[in-house]
Amino acid sequence: MRATTTRPLRRRPGPPRLLAALTAIPVLAGFAPAPPKPTVTVAFPQGWRVVTRGDLVSARHPADHARCNRDLTRIPDSDQTPQAELDQTLTAPWGAAEWAAFLGAPADKVELITTAARPSGPRQVRTAALLIHAGATPVTRQDVHAVMAVQRTPGWVVIAACYAPVRWYPAERGAMEGAVGSLRVE
Repeated sequence: MRATTTRPLRRRPGPPRLLAALTAIPVLAGFAPAPPKPTVTVAFPQGWRVVTRGDLVSARHPADHARCNRDLTRIPDSDQTPQAELDQTLTAPWGAAEWAAFLGAPADKVELITTAARPSGPRQVRTAALLIHAGATPVTRQDVHAVMAVQRTPGWVVIAACYAPVRWYPAERGAMEGAVGSLRVE
């Protein structure tokens, strides 16, 4: 008579168990998954040429009198920061020096026209109207007026900005303010 041994059946992890095990690994190792990319919309003026390059969407006035951008930038350091804490960073308006630093421009090349911080839907937004002088940034070849808005979500900063040369700003101001004011982040 042969002796038989009974081994317990080992179940191989099926797709649901394997998926659960794989998704738990980053958490167990002290890492959390990156937050989802927010859905961002900006209503650019009718008739403007719109070009998308990755997370940057740019719209140009038909006669190049103005340009607007919608940009989404990844900020991994804020992946685990709660939205309420991110909103707190935008509750106070910035002065000219802070906007200049945000643009990567020398402080003496940026003049503040208006600035505000206010709720925008479920998040906080910081806005400004600026006069940016020629040479402030690599792309600033002449003095331009800018209208900007900045919002944050975990892992991301969202920017809507429009620029127009000083001579075209009075005619384009309404379209620029409308585009930046239409910023929505979901």
